[in-house]
Amino acid sequence: MGSQNYFIRQNVTQEEVDQIYVGVHNYFSIKLHHGDTFTKFPDVKYQKGKLTYVDLIDIDKFSLHVMEDVMYDLGYGEEMDNEIPIYYHYLVPNEGLDFGLRALGNDADVIRFSKYVGECKLFNVYTEHGKTNLHTYFCSPSKVRLEVLDDDGEVDVLDTGKKVCSKLLLCWAETGSNEANEANIEEQMGNIEPEPSIVYQPTFEPTTYVPELSYDELESFDPFEGIIEEHMGEEQEDGEEEDEEGDEETSEEGGDETSEEGGDETSEEGVEEGSEQRRHKKVSKEGDVDYIVDEENKMDDVAVDMTDFRLNVDGDVVEDEILVDAFDAEMMDNELFDSAVFESKQAVKKMLTSYIVSTRRNIKTIKDDKGRLQAKCKGSMPTFDVNKDGIHIPSQQRAESSNNSKDKGSMVINKGGRGKMTNPSLYSCTWVLYVSKVKDSETWMVKTFNPKHKCLQTRNVVACTAEFLSEHLVEQVEENPHIPVRAIKEQFQRKFELGVSMMKAFRAKQRAMQKLHGDYSSQYGMLRDYLEELVKRNHGTTVKIEVEPCTDPTSQTRQFRRIYVCLGSLKRGFKEIGRDLLGIDGAFMKGPFPAENTSSWTWFLKCLGDDLDLTERSNFTFVSDRQKGIIQALEKVFPCAEHRYCLRHIHENMKLNFKGLAYKEFIWKLASATTEIKFYKIMEDLKKFNNEAAIWLSKIPPKHWSRSHFSGRAHSDVLLNNMCESLNSKLVDGRDKPIITALEFIREYLMRRIVIVLKVIDANEDEMLTPYAKSQMEAIKKEAAKYTVAWNGGEHFQVSGPFGDQRVVDMRQKTCACRRWELTGIPCRHTVAAIWNMEKNTQGNGLPEHCVHQLYMMETWRRVYSHKVFPINGKSMWPTSRIPTTLTAPKHHKPIGRPRKVRRKSKTENEDIVTGTKLNKKNTINHCQKCGNRGHNSRTCKGQKEQS
Repeated sequence: MGSQNYFIRQNVTQEEVDQIYVGVHNYFSIKLHHGDTFTKFPDVKYQKGKLTYVDLIDIDKFSLHVMEDVMYDLGYGEEMDNEIPIYYHYLVPNEGLDFGLRALGNDADVIRFSKYVGECKLFNVYTEHGKTNLHTYFCSPSKVRLEVLDDDGEVDVLDTGKKVCSKLLLCWAETGSNEANEANIEEQMGNIEPEPSIVYQPTFEPTTYVPELSYDELESFDPFEGIIEEHMGEEQEDGEEEDEEGDEETSEEGGDETSEEGGDETSEEGVEEGSEQRRHKKVSKEGDVDYIVDEENKMDDVAVDMTDFRLNVDGDVVEDEILVDAFDAEMMDNELFDSAVFESKQAVKKMLTSYIVSTRRNIKTIKDDKGRLQAKCKGSMPTFDVNKDGIHIPSQQRAESSNNSKDKGSMVINKGGRGKMTNPSLYSCTWVLYVSKVKDSETWMVKTFNPKHKCLQTRNVVACTAEFLSEHLVEQVEENPHIPVRAIKEQFQRKFELGVSMMKAFRAKQRAMQKLHGDYSSQYGMLRDYLEELVKRNHGTTVKIEVEPCTDPTSQTRQFRRIYVCLGSLKRGFKEIGRDLLGIDGAFMKGPFPAENTSSWTWFLKCLGDDLDLTERSNFTFVSDRQKGIIQALEKVFPCAEHRYCLRHIHENMKLNFKGLAYKEFIWKLASATTEIKFYKIMEDLKKFNNEAAIWLSKIPPKHWSRSHFSGRAHSDVLLNNMCESLNSKLVDGRDKPIITALEFIREYLMRRIVIVLKVIDANEDEMLTPYAKSQMEAIKKEAAKYTVAWNGGEHFQVSGPFGDQRVVDMRQKTCACRRWELTGIPCRHTVAAIWNMEKNTQGNGLPEHCVHQLYMMETWRRVYSHKVFPINGKSMWPTSRIPTTLTAPKHHKPIGRPRKVRRKSKTENEDIVTGTKLNKKNTINHCQKCGNRGHNSRTCKGQKEQS
């Protein structure tokens, strides 16, 4: 007996294994081959060695540590203590040694191994000691690896051959509550295995189209490799990348796939041809015939007007303040400072700045201390001739004086400088202002003021700063945040008659936006106060903040790392739906924010699982685009979840090597096929059309992108991630704001959207189904009218229609052979025809709407949106957080150069089929009309030979 987790014996038969595990799903046995090595590929053999059976292994507790314990019990302890590596390989059921061996070297391999436990209970496991002779692509031997996360969230791989214990990771994290924060302890063990399930095996051979691919190729193949996503690139990693054009494309591809509604496919085989033609005709009008659009799941989201969104969290609220336009011509005269009294020195400076800009004078501050402020005009004086008394000398008299040498001393040339004259006022501007503080008071009063100017006006005024211009730009930027910088420059030049550079106008706009929406760095200090108000007004809201590790526990600041917010009303509304489907996508911020990675996605998914009551064995369905680290995070946090890839992004990558409408037709037919039989038939047709394209596409497991391999748990057959892209496009205007402003933009948008949806619900209160489900049912009924039904007298119906479309409907199990009812929750055309036949035979009421899933009912829709998002107070009313530390801005590496404002397009987007009025000739070969050779045209022909 080696351990309480397994039992070792020397002999066992397959019949005994089958008897042991009857009704037991989580346990299995291992037929362990040890003490020998493999021969080289091909004809791999494991001839010698010993054979041991290990029984009663619990898949929930199985890991590489269990295998090490077994090897210790078998007498290999000394070998392992000497750090001699042991390579573990398991054989896939019903496969040979040449192509069926898989590596068992880390936790990810264990997870892949666990997928076979449901269909097999006795596994062959082979060991090699010291080295391995396997050189096929199906094995990637490695020693036991323990994944340890460092403080930066990166993974360090520690190789060891010794018997080790499980590692614990201490992650300091802070939450939005006022309670003391404890260290989050996560056990870094890889024994998270999926729930065994019954696997449907088709009667035909599904592997006829599968190429001879190596295991490493299958594991490392990325269906999205080569696409420069709107979220990918160097700028993305620094949070600088923008997705404006991608959001515009979202509106074109159509609407929002909301979580409470789903879709159904209403065409099959021959009937599909008409809908396919209509779909291509509509896409052609949009300008891209090679762009995948899921018309059956295309929905229009409600319009939410966010143009009047405003939030100022940096400035204090000023009530009953009367603002005087400093540039009123009647106010800015020479009597402005006469006997004027000011409440503070700042008010004096503000008025002085306005006066300087309005009069276009070069006035400078001479003295500025606690009790006084003195300013003088240092403007340029005009150049002319005067005598010693300051009287101008006419040109004729000046000529006569120049001939009289005795009178040379009486003529003075004034060039604006003081020189050594005894009366400086004759050679400089006389404007002066002196303001001092009244004794025993905070009031400031003008004591001296000479309003007379003798200098020239200038267009280069130092007081006209970007800060000054921003104060006169706030209201305009609030009304039109997208005003061009050039327009701002021209506007100020006309208004003030001063020279304003493009950079100064740009900085003025940036500071005006900062005044409106807050500062990126300063808002982190107020973040906890804002979250206190948010949680107070919206009960049940979850807020989690994670900070960077701090080596000094006495420090009063903590550096922000990431935040998670889940509004309580949205959480409750999502649970009312009853659909296990969620779309996830990255909406990257356009400011100095940290970039996403595998660690951040893992942290987010764990927080999400806690709020939605999801466990490691939850059979949930996620739909996503290619995001950095999201695939690895989903496999780690929810190994049993169904993960669908967005078909549009797979097609974008496919177009890099296989272009044309024919490939688009094939991938769409494969993805929209609802049965495995039809899927494999279409794959065979693709193989005949282009074998390389079939090999490329077969590398992507169909369970991620084809309806034929989708489960019916989600009650949705969506193939695109429109549900996230639609929401992402609505939040574009909030992604370039500071953190509090961005969070408020999202909360206010959701609050307004719920109100608009409730108005739509009230307008359809007499309906049974939601507007989307109603439109789908109307289309299905039109198709069902073309079908005939044969009843067997029980619960089964044979439904026949055009183009040889014949299916069996089971009303008791609520299934149809086409699987559309199972996938979407909406009866297909075969089911509707059967329901009508039941009414003829007095077996039902003949209403197909009664067979629609509850999530499409209007009552469910109303319950979902009955949970409302509540408004919050302004900054002056926020409660003060009792957490003693203050948050600071996160780490951010500013890249060199100007931040990109337009996303990077993929290669296929840059290659337009039509350029202007001519076809794009890229990747085509020119033929000369004169000589007939290739590589040049008739204009450049010189009788040369054909270019190779």
